Amino acid sequence: MKGKNIKYIPAVDQLRGLAAILIIFYHGLHLISYQLRFGSPFTFENWLTSENLLLAPLIEGHTAVALFMVLSGFIFTHGAAGADIRYTTFLYNRFLRIFPLFLFLYIAGVYLFPEQYSMLGLIQGLLLQSNLPGATFIEPFTSLFWTIAVEFQFYIVFPFLLLFQRRYGLRYLFLLLLLFMVLRLLGLILGANTREFSYGTILGRMDQFIFGMLVALLFQTRKLGWTAALLGLVGSAAGLAIALTVFHQLGGYPVVAWYKILWPTIEGLLWAAFIYCYLNLFRTTQPLLMRLLAWIGELSYSLYLTHLIVIAVLLRQQVLVQIPGSSIIGSALITTLAIVFPLAIALAMLTYHLIEKPFLELRRVYLQRPADRPAEV
Repeated sequence: MKGKNIKYIPAVDQLRGLAAILIIFYHGLHLISYQLRFGSPFTFENWLTSENLLLAPLIEGHTAVALFMVLSGFIFTHGAAGADIRYTTFLYNRFLRIFPLFLFLYIAGVYLFPEQYSMLGLIQGLLLQSNLPGATFIEPFTSLFWTIAVEFQFYIVFPFLLLFQRRYGLRYLFLLLLLFMVLRLLGLILGANTREFSYGTILGRMDQFIFGMLVALLFQTRKLGWTAALLGLVGSAAGLAIALTVFHQLGGYPVVAWYKILWPTIEGLLWAAFIYCYLNLFRTTQPLLMRLLAWIGELSYSLYLTHLIVIAVLLRQQVLVQIPGSSIIGSALITTLAIVFPLAIALAMLTYHLIEKPFLELRRVYLQRPADRPAEV
């Protein structure tokens, strides 16, 4: 996505596109297969299981959120290289990026289902607390608002993290990683829900933002050759598949377990390695498929927030593809590919061009380069 502050990197949008596709197929797989199996709305009971090294990571496709989080840390750190950040302008830009579509979907949900409206819930959402009890939940319009809360909380602290990293060195970021791991350990000891605070709050997600920052700092100072980048990409992709399969065999997302205090770190580190190798491998080569993926990445925020609406409508109208002889999982994936994905793209194009883009064009320059600074007297 092209902006006024950060030089456009097509590979970043490609990775956004990959994350958006993964999250759509993750939700499509679970919600549609559950409807085909039980004929009722989805619950976390009867979680899909598979020992297939390719299917298990898709069943645990919530990992796409970690990819988005690591990318955020990378984008802002890489873009701010050699520059200072004007804090209020930075937050103004992030507000224009996040809130217009957030408010649009919230208002649409409220007017369609006014019985679910809560003024306190709205205020809680505006105060970046949609990931806490009490926030208004109007499914499917606000189902993913919790990620907006976590993302914006990182935006609030990012300029300070970058400042302190420059002042105290990389040691500061590594010690911060340690601090958040200790906080999660303390939560485990005190009996807190390890799944909820590791997955749905900045206590777990901060690791992934920090790994994104570290990838940016590494990318600025050291580039990989084509062979090393290819081997690293294959190795990190295999590592992700194996780690997600093990995570899945241990019970997957629904389980509340001690190891989930470590999972954000493992997941973030593996995605960071994948991103670093991918950026090195596709710095210049942009074939047609990659340009298509980058275009999907440009729509990724709209796709992320609106695709559940498409799935909900299809489930309610029972517009599902069931091929004789195909498994329920196969039918769910075919329905997602043939119906959900194109409709989600169409809806995202509307919300992007009518809601997102006009506000994005109001963004300002928030980076102050050395040449822009007033001369010393």
